Amino acid sequence: MNVHCFITFYFLATLVRSEVKPEINCIVYNDEYMICNWTTTGKPYRNYSLNYSYGKIKKECKNYSTESGYNSGCRIENVTEMYFKDFFILLIDANTSTEIENKFKLQNLVKPNPPFNLVVTNTSNNQLKLTWNVTMKLSCLQFDIKYKSNKETQWMIASIQDKPFFDVPSVDPKKLYTFYVRSKKNKYCGTTDLWSEWSLPAYWGQNYSATNTQLNSDEFSVYFWFRSVVAPVVFFLVLVLLCYGLMRAERLWVIIIPKIPNPERNFHDLFYNYGGNFQDWVGMTKETLEGFKPNYSEMVCNVSEQPLHDSQQSEGSLDPATLENIEKLIPSDQNLSTTSIHENLYVVV
Repeated sequence: MNVHCFITFYFLATLVRSEVKPEINCIVYNDEYMICNWTTTGKPYRNYSLNYSYGKIKKECKNYSTESGYNSGCRIENVTEMYFKDFFILLIDANTSTEIENKFKLQNLVKPNPPFNLVVTNTSNNQLKLTWNVTMKLSCLQFDIKYKSNKETQWMIASIQDKPFFDVPSVDPKKLYTFYVRSKKNKYCGTTDLWSEWSLPAYWGQNYSATNTQLNSDEFSVYFWFRSVVAPVVFFLVLVLLCYGLMRAERLWVIIIPKIPNPERNFHDLFYNYGGNFQDWVGMTKETLEGFKPNYSEMVCNVSEQPLHDSQQSEGSLDPATLENIEKLIPSDQNLSTTSIHENLYVVV
């Protein structure tokens, strides 16, 4: 009995599943590529292949996404050439030869990227100008701007066409304002309700850092808290740990700030154990020391001159000034008379 119930239940479940057709959903992201998904309740249980056509062109998907081993989606590139044409998608189940066809207008399925680089400038005492950038063609976009101050609970919403700026009138410089921007294709380039995600917030106001603690939690993004609170605290803790590590790690301290060399250790024995005796300190032997002494002696050579006759002495006699200079050159231990200076000359070699 139980076996029959199980078979019956399995047959009915298979029949129901076979009758449920997958629903195809396609979104074009920022005029760059399109992703089509076909989903049913639960996990996919059949492997579909996707063919698409526009005009006279027919192609097969080359980039599938899978789930549990089954094809569940397809990515299609270069979609702008398919705009304003009937775009057909055909899902084919090879096992049952089942075909599911859908028709789309791709210009109505575009979801832009969020605006970025929001900048708030003060144009006058009570007026602000909000500017931003986009990656799609500006003339095909419309924008929603929402903003409020930290004293308000309701967002103010403004809409503009194909302009990347917005003038904010009547602001209070004592309040802190928060701004967001989103975009979608306008009616001139498509009919769609697909808005981009809201941009990252931009802030303006006096005492910006001092008033942030008075705001409600929904006014802050993770980026704001990280920049205002987390980043300074982490930087301070890292700085404290680095200083502590430098004080404790002597080796790291020596690498960063090298010590000035001190020769005291190298010459400690010379001055304290050897009393400054360099010969004993370096361990020089007597033979080595003798090798540094000169191995020659200076010799004195006596040079004599024949005595002159009286007539020659009178002619060759030296004047008193010259004799006085020669006497200064003769050592004091040699007592020579003026007459002997004429007779003998001493030359030391």
